Amino acid sequence: MRSEKHLMLFAFLLFAGSFTILQAQSLVNRLLTPVYITSSMMFGYDSNVLKLSENEIETTGENLWILGDMDTFDSGMIRPALKIEYSPVIFSDHETRFTVDTRYTYYSQSQKKTYSSASVKMETHLWKYTWLKLGYSIQPDVYLRTFVDRDRINQDPFTCTFANETVWSSISFPIVRETWITGKVKQNNQYYNTSFTEFDIEKIGAEGRITSVYFRPFHLSIFYANAEGENTSYNSGYISTTFDRSYLERSFGGYVKLHCKKWINSITQSIAVSQRFYQSEDSDDPIHSGREQEEILYRIFLKKEFQSGFALELNGNYRSRTTFSEFDWVEDLKSFSKFDFGITISNNTILDLFY
Repeated sequence: MRSEKHLMLFAFLLFAGSFTILQAQSLVNRLLTPVYITSSMMFGYDSNVLKLSENEIETTGENLWILGDMDTFDSGMIRPALKIEYSPVIFSDHETRFTVDTRYTYYSQSQKKTYSSASVKMETHLWKYTWLKLGYSIQPDVYLRTFVDRDRINQDPFTCTFANETVWSSISFPIVRETWITGKVKQNNQYYNTSFTEFDIEKIGAEGRITSVYFRPFHLSIFYANAEGENTSYNSGYISTTFDRSYLERSFGGYVKLHCKKWINSITQSIAVSQRFYQSEDSDDPIHSGREQEEILYRIFLKKEFQSGFALELNGNYRSRTTFSEFDWVEDLKSFSKFDFGITISNNTILDLFY
């Protein structure tokens, strides 16, 4: 009788152990999926690296300090980048994807302007054609340009840098055939170095986007967004913080992507319009009081993919800001235009370490 009990106990333990091992193996197999790596190198040119106004460009000979460490206001640039995608099977019938993207932008005319950036993104499938996405990006040390620090008695020019970070989440779901809508919320923080903390901004916004692939071979998308930027250092004690730099912002635009079969694989054109309205009504603050501005960003991409995993992409961007103020000198100072273009060579690799 005792031997039968021992035999039953042994059988139960053997079954439980086998089940646990099988479950562990199943979980491991779910995690042992290929890693997709895209490495790229972009060679380009920027016509107005510091976003100088026409008046500033014309008078740089009189105020060379505006250029910082640059000899001229334009520059060549190189941008290596690495993107890693990993899709473990965490939930059955629900795809999950993690993406890490890192970039380093080097300007031949400015060591200060050279910067790095990184982002992480998680995407998970909820139900049919419905996705939840979460993301975070950081540019830890971005050189804006050289300014005069109004908090100092000597009024010497100082380097202005800031850290730029963004946290966002979105959800997308279908509305009609081959058309879906995306809702997105975003928090963007810009924190400046010690000499320019009066510019610190925390911006929160929401965006709605409609995307459709119904009109093949075209891929269409339009969006509208609202945001509010709070000047968190306003009235924090320094002379320069007595002016409120908070603003309201709205933006809209979209893109059209054409999928081709010959010569090139796709052509994408996009346009985004951003309108900003500063909240200051202080007559002692002509820079911001009653100021409005409108920026237009136009972009075009042409991409060719090869069977070997390599791809070639040509891109061009044009950006223009028009400022509206009751003071002509403010309009001249805060308006600018620029363009940049580049050629990117990329390679896709599948890293399958588990097989």
